[in-house]
Amino acid sequence: MIATLSSFMASSLIGACILTFFLPKNAKPSVGHFVLYLALAFGLGVAVSSLILFVFLHFSPIKFFPLFEVACALLFAIVVMLKFPVKILWLPSRPQNITIPETILSVIIVAAFAIVLLVYLIYFPLEPHGKWDAWASWNSAARFIYGSMGIVDSYQTFWKTLGAQSSYPWLYPLSVAKAWAYGGQVEQAAPLVFNALFGLAISGVVFGFLCTVKGRLTGLFAVLFLLGCPFFSLHILAQYADIALAYYFVAALVTLCLATDKEHGKFLALLGAFATIAAWTKDEGLLFLLVIFLVFCIYVGRDYASEKRLKDSGTKVLLFLGGALPGLLLLFYHKVFFIERASSFLSEQSRALIDFILDLDRYATVVTAFIKEAFLFSVANVTFMSSGIVLLIIYALVVGREKVVSWRSPLALPAVVTLLMLGGYFAVFIITPAPLQWHLDTLLNRLYLQLFPLMIVAFLAMLKAPDAIFREKVFLDLPPKTMPLNKNKRKTRR
Repeated sequence: MIATLSSFMASSLIGACILTFFLPKNAKPSVGHFVLYLALAFGLGVAVSSLILFVFLHFSPIKFFPLFEVACALLFAIVVMLKFPVKILWLPSRPQNITIPETILSVIIVAAFAIVLLVYLIYFPLEPHGKWDAWASWNSAARFIYGSMGIVDSYQTFWKTLGAQSSYPWLYPLSVAKAWAYGGQVEQAAPLVFNALFGLAISGVVFGFLCTVKGRLTGLFAVLFLLGCPFFSLHILAQYADIALAYYFVAALVTLCLATDKEHGKFLALLGAFATIAAWTKDEGLLFLLVIFLVFCIYVGRDYASEKRLKDSGTKVLLFLGGALPGLLLLFYHKVFFIERASSFLSEQSRALIDFILDLDRYATVVTAFIKEAFLFSVANVTFMSSGIVLLIIYALVVGREKVVSWRSPLALPAVVTLLMLGGYFAVFIITPAPLQWHLDTLLNRLYLQLFPLMIVAFLAMLKAPDAIFREKVFLDLPPKTMPLNKNKRKTRR
């Protein structure tokens, strides 16, 4: 366990060093920003580490990678400490007084985390390898990478033997294999730790962002809504890659929203990186990358059309492409040279596509399934009413929505991205060559899981801050002049 945690600590240090180059240089971070930066550093470090390991395996066995990664982490840390005032960039400013509602919510969240941890300790020994798909698609791949000692050329033979989907990207298995390389042995808990850390990072990203733009109470409520969805918490035990994918979805969305602020303008490079890494995590990330690119083009085009700043728009495009290019090149290399089974979907299914598109019964089936799964997340043979959804509805009825939230506002970006992703998933089900009902029953709940953190951010961003409900001052983490996303925030009495 210590070796597994050490591997993620080393990659997180690399991520923190890289993130430092993109942080605002003129002020201490707020508490919300500090939590957000830590969560982003973790995901960025895991992504960079997996990409480096992918290249490293072409030249050396995996057993030498821990030493290489630790050396890189220390080197990056020395460079950052010499170049930047790390204390100013990373140490948060002193938080304002914590209110009674915040204290109550914090206690509830800590208790919820303790219950989730207890559930993990009880149920993990029953299924240490996760569900069947997790074992066949991810954990076995990690065992092969670790056991092959760097013979990546035989990976195609492995996928043929295993009989799994050979097109799956490698962030998950590479990260788990690296954790085993740190300890020199296979630890069954490594995949669970991988998913649990990403689940914790999702909470950090959601809390940090909403804490910054809506206040601490909103951030705490968001974490409570996440924990209130049993499928989200229990899915970590299943050890699928959907939790990691959900993280990169929400991380990219948050960096997109923050990049609308001049102080975080450099975050466009992180946006390109996180969107690309989503495609490096799971194939659904390719659709997300397309959606993010579309939204980014609209955002840049609108900015140029309204302000006639061609130079600034060019800089934004370069930042986005600069962050996306390394991951895109390695992803292209992986798809072209390592995946023998090239996609022949369009050539083989071109005739069936027209029939699928014109079949109205398919639309009715997909719409019915989408509505049903919006409220029910299924785990094994037990169906839970998602208390997270119920809490969200009650919360919305109590606090109400913002008076004016234009689609051009940064606060509308989460809703736009979420709706486009749902539309993309809907289109995929319409044209899928697999048996439709089977595909919906086995996949739709996990697609909703991938978007669940985005839905929470989108939903809460459109609502009022709950501080006014308690007749207290709205404790924001930044002064109003540095928070462009709070232009429509309602003023409250003391």
